[in-house]
Amino acid sequence: MTATTMKAVDQAMNIMTLVSKVISIREADQKRKRTYDQCWVVFDKNNSPAQGF
Repeated sequence: MTATTMKAVDQAMNIMTLVSKVISIREADQKRKRTYDQCWVVFDKNNSPAQGF
């Protein structure tokens, strides 16, 4: 059985900025030789304009 590790980052920002932030976190982890199989971005669309998607 393999261990599962999760990293949650709570950020209040628009969707594209949030995606960019996640990419930079992933790249920083890769430089530290921390790799993972999946990377998810979860956000609440309620207050986001439709053109932001």
